[in-house]
Amino acid sequence: MSLTKKTTPNLRSKRFKYSESMVNAIDAVKNGGTLNNGVLAYNVPKSTLHSRVTGKIIGKGKMGPKSILTEDEEEDLKRWILEKAQVGFPMHADEVKDAVQKILLESPRENKDNFL
Repeated sequence: MSLTKKTTPNLRSKRFKYSESMVNAIDAVKNGGTLNNGVLAYNVPKSTLHSRVTGKIIGKGKMGPKSILTEDEEEDLKRWILEKAQVGFPMHADEVKDAVQKILLESPRENKDNFL
């Protein structure tokens, strides 16, 4: 009997894997094709295609709460965290939270979520 570790498939890698196919399927349906033909031709979920074609879902949105940082601030924070990790100083969650608080204090804005 072998004691090999069972691997589970990475579910995150399968999510949103059909984005290019979805765009092609949406175009096909909007140019006169049927929903079922779009699903079969491009191998995309029927309910998602229907929602995108009818306008219930616009583009691809982020899940979860809105970020309190701008995209540039998030990118700068990410780069800083990775640079520290490369030189051997990994960040702890409390340090990241402190860095976010510092960013928010340096650039005042309305904070509806009361993060501070």
